[in-house]
This record gives sequence, structure tokens and C-alpha cells, in this order.
Amino acid sequence: MFPRTSPDGTQLYFTTDRYKHIRCCPFDVTMRVAQLPISGAGTPKFWTVDGVTQTDTHTEDGDYAGGDSRPIPLPGGGLVFVRYAYAGTTVTSQLLAIKQARGTVTQLTAPMDRCDQPSLSPDGKRVAMVCSYGRQVTTIEVASFDGTTLGPRQVLVNGVLGAQPVWSPDGTKLLYFAPVGITGHFQLWSAAVPAVLPTPAPPPPPVKTAGRSRVAAPPLPSPAAVPPAAVAGPPPVQLTDNLDFDATSPIAWAT
Repeated sequence: MFPRTSPDGTQLYFTTDRYKHIRCCPFDVTMRVAQLPISGAGTPKFWTVDGVTQTDTHTEDGDYAGGDSRPIPLPGGGLVFVRYAYAGTTVTSQLLAIKQARGTVTQLTAPMDRCDQPSLSPDGKRVAMVCSYGRQVTTIEVASFDGTTLGPRQVLVNGVLGAQPVWSPDGTKLLYFAPVGITGHFQLWSAAVPAVLPTPAPPPPPVKTAGRSRVAAPPLPSPAAVPPAAVAGPPPVQLTDNLDFDATSPIAWAT
């Protein structure tokens, strides 16, 4: 599921439940992010690890939350992906970054913000996402991205059932699906992206202990009490009528 090629076109990243019977049960649906050469040769290399097994690493998400999914390869190496997991008794989703397979993940969004469906801009410096904050409607948000940290998120569209944001080739617009009318059929929409987005905060200064210095860990993202207000800008533009798109299928540009 959710296949993506590496920037150089040699690797394929995807979501799989392969080998799930080794963990416990053949009906377990925990997903993981895996990598294969584009030729399909060899066996998958899994990117996330929880230490449950040595030969088949994966995320321990809790029963049926979902696990790791929607990988996006980064130009400088590493991935952005979504983790579906429990926070107490609530299933959450959050964007994470990882620099190398089985490495330490960095939280880009807070679990209770329930952000999902990340999309990387053509220049690799901005990320779009859909966040629900536990509501029945969503926001479509964008943020600058330095490969490790997101800048302050900016809301382009608020209070819709938005889905599958994707960047225009020139990076000036986002296309997405949202329902229209009382029938709720999904149509294609376009929203302009601000030319300049706030940049990530600088990293904290090194921590000195007993004559030594170590790099301080970046602060964890804090969940928003309420969704942020939409930024000022032109209203979204409806691009299609009466087409009833499948909002679970990603949008793709053709040149």
C-alpha cells in the first residue's frame, strides 16, 4: 500500500503487513514501512523497530490501531511517515520523521492533533497534511520543513472533510478533495499556498554537564487545544462538478 519511489528512482517505499504471523496472529493488521529496490529483488527492509522480535521489526501500536504507513522519501535521505497508535484508549495519528532504517523517530506533530496524509512539496522544504483534532471535520495545513522539524503550521482550509492534498508542480497551490452539496460527493479543489511560511525554531543550545556538551533534544510538539484559524488568503476554488471522486485515492499530476 501507498508506494513511493525514492528521489533517485532506485528504491520503492511502501506499507505492508508482511510476516505479521511471526509476531502473533494472522489476523493482526499492524502495518509497517518497508523498502525494496525498484526491481523487486530481495526481501523488504523494515524501517521502524520496537524490539519485539529481532528478525521482523515493526511498530507495536496496540491492537488494530494501524501502525506505520504513508512513507514519503526525503531528498536528503530518510522518511516522513504516519503512525497510527493508541494514546490511552484513543487511536491517534501523527507525522514522524526518521533518518535511517531502525533509527530514532522525531515527532513532527502531536498525536492528539490527529494529522495524516502528508504531502511533500516539490522543493522538499514544505509539508502539507490533513488534521482532524478529534472532530468530524478536518483542516488542511502546511508548514515549512528542514528535514527534521516543522515550522508553525498554517491552516489553508478549515471545517471541511478535506482529503489527499497534493502540491502543484510549481509549489504555489494545493489540490485536495472535499465534498460538495447535501449529497456529499467529493470534488477537486485548489487552495493557494502562502509564498513564505514561518521557519522551524532554531535547535536548543547544547547542554553542558561536567565539562561536556551534548545536543539537547528538540521539544516535543504540543497538541493544539483547538484547531488554529485559517490564514488570510484567497478562498479555495472548486475545480470539478458532479464527478464524485474516491477520496481515499491519492491525486497525481501528469506533465
